[in-house]
Amino acid sequence: PGNIDWDLHYARYETVLPLELSAGVSYTRDSYRLSADMAFINDSAISDEFSDRYSAHLGVEKRDGNRILRAGYMFRSNVWDGDLMLPVNTSAEADSSMFWDDVATSLPIKDNSQHFLSVGIGFFFKHGLINLSAMQCIVGENPQTQINLGIALKLSTFRRKEIVSY
Repeated sequence: PGNIDWDLHYARYETVLPLELSAGVSYTRDSYRLSADMAFINDSAISDEFSDRYSAHLGVEKRDGNRILRAGYMFRSNVWDGDLMLPVNTSAEADSSMFWDDVATSLPIKDNSQHFLSVGIGFFFKHGLINLSAMQCIVGENPQTQINLGIALKLSTFRRKEIVSY
């Protein structure tokens, strides 16, 4: 973990950046690749109330000519759950307004561990690679969907065009 002390014009922040560790392995045979990795983030360094975060990723891909097909699984653990106490307005009391009784004093935060599945396809072309992928949360309180489209270009393409020289 690393200490952070920002003294800005209107505010001062003192916090800790948590330690992050990750490791992975990959195995390739013929046109198949199997990959796995684990990650650890020491969120308990920020607050004793936080749990450390763990994540696991598994993936498989098959290359068929200029096409790559991918599938994967990801797990991300919970950092904190419980009741978050909300600030109380000290100038208003239940005696001063009948509506004050209905104002919540806490906010429940549920376990937010998540399990994701992903699929993707990539196409190699003369000057690079185009990727399209999607990821969906299949188990968890906070449903998420992510769709990505990316393009990777070879630097040699720019050099031939004399756009970039190095």
